[in-house]
Parts: sequence; C-alpha cells; structure tokens
Amino acid sequence: MILYAMVSNDQLEALFLTGFIPGLMIILAMSFYTYIVCRKAGMKRRKAPSVSEALTVLRESCWALFLPVLIFGGIYSGLFTANEAAVVACFYAFFVEIVIHKDMKMRDVKKVVVTSAITSSTLLIIVAGASVFGEYLTFEQIPGKIAAVVVENISSPGFFCSPSMCCCSLSACSWILSQQP
Repeated sequence: MILYAMVSNDQLEALFLTGFIPGLMIILAMSFYTYIVCRKAGMKRRKAPSVSEALTVLRESCWALFLPVLIFGGIYSGLFTANEAAVVACFYAFFVEIVIHKDMKMRDVKKVVVTSAITSSTLLIIVAGASVFGEYLTFEQIPGKIAAVVVENISSPGFFCSPSMCCCSLSACSWILSQQP
C-alpha cells in the first residue's frame, strides 16, 4: 500500500482509511467460511479456556495487542502520519523484544539492522529504477502510443486485458509500477 501511495501520489492515510472497512468485511467473511467448513467436516470444538488461562494469555499478549491501538490511535489523533507510524511501530516492537520479552539480545541488533538495511536498500533501488523508467515512458508518451496500437488492432478489450492481467498478477509490485500513470 505504501508503494501504491508513492507511485500514485495518493495520501497514505486515505488509503488506510479506505481499506479499513473492506478489511473488516474480509475478516467476517473468512471467519464465517471457516465456521461453515469446520462444521461440515465435523471438527470438534476445543474446551473453552478457564478464566485464569484466558487472563494469563491476555496478560502475555497485551504488548502485542497494544500495537494496533498505538498505530491507529496515533494516525487518527493526528499525533503522527502513516509513515511516522511505521517508525513508531518499529521502535515499539524493538522495545518490547529487547526490554519486555527479552527474546532478542543487544548483540543480535546489529545483525537485524544490517539485514533490514540490505533488504530496504534493494527495494528502494528497484523502486527508484522503476520511477525513472516510468518518467521516461511518460516523457516519450509510450503508453499513449501503445494504447493507440491496441485500440486500432484489437477489437475485444478482454483479448488484451486477460493476458495483461495474467502477466501482471505474478507480482503486485510490477502491476502497481506498470499500471499507474
């Protein structure tokens, strides 16, 4: 979504807002589907946890459950933008891993940072190259020329769109970068 916002010059906050309700609908639909399939398959229900077990699990997961509240609360209250929320979420997760859960040691931090930097820089180089290529295509008006050839020579829109969608569905990033003006 961040890549789409960057390429299309849309506001990331608006994209997050527009994706919230469809996301909830997908959660409900998948939950309903899972319920129906499990019921038809005759799967047994697990015994409900006791109150003490539920409270123990809730206490252990409270730090993770607070992260969405922190992100959405910060964005919607205006404390920070969606991009800044990503940074806040990283620092929060880092704090929880090092201080609270103690799953990661300080000596592991360097390795994690280097790996993240390599991955991020690789992606940014790809996006930069795609942006330059997109500017070149726009400057030379190549999409318009291709569209003119397609309109003149192909009578059915489905004949062109089907192979194009099949090829672009291999990678969401390639579709976003190739289909945005």
